[in-house]
Amino acid sequence: MATFGKITNGIGDIAGGNNLVSVCLGIPITSGFLQSLSFRVTITSGTVNFKGLIYDDNGGEPGTIQAISNPVAISGAGGQTVIIIFSSAYRILAEKKYWIGVVADVGSYQISGNGITDNLYLSGTGSYSNPNNPPSSWTKIAWISDFWVSYQEDFQNKKLFFHKIYNGATFVKTLDPKIVMNKPAFGWSINGGMGEMQIDLALTLKEFG
Repeated sequence: MATFGKITNGIGDIAGGNNLVSVCLGIPITSGFLQSLSFRVTITSGTVNFKGLIYDDNGGEPGTIQAISNPVAISGAGGQTVIIIFSSAYRILAEKKYWIGVVADVGSYQISGNGITDNLYLSGTGSYSNPNNPPSSWTKIAWISDFWVSYQEDFQNKKLFFHKIYNGATFVKTLDPKIVMNKPAFGWSINGGMGEMQIDLALTLKEFG
């Protein structure tokens, strides 16, 4: 699972608000499919309902809403890390700018982050019940919140390795995913005799980054 956004623990907090949309800029280095959005938050009273939001970029500000997560209700004292799941299979594109964050129904919360001069945190009054309607204007602050996205990378970002059995010893062959293996050239066999490559789809065909 790959991530992008701010994963490190913040040293401060920024106050939330009713129907406030809070987002920061994030840029993935690989492509894949969206899984979840995480953030660190302190609930100051009661229960707060959050939805995760993903916007594309429009000239340095959030543009069109791309994905809205399932809602999650958070309560309890002290800071905590919250993971919000997206049910739709939205595709994340490498090197594309995204604005990632949350909207909440009430304002009794604080989100962890850091003040930083070269980053913009944007907030605006939106709608928790209908996040498809973005804020009409954004407030810019030199701040970065602890927002990060997890996504399942595409297969082409991975490599393969096969176990080769030879006289009881195991060797590993690493292959770039763009290379095509032809059976006659490599002489592998599903039965796996001496000196042949044995492929066990359940056990020995794996991916790694």
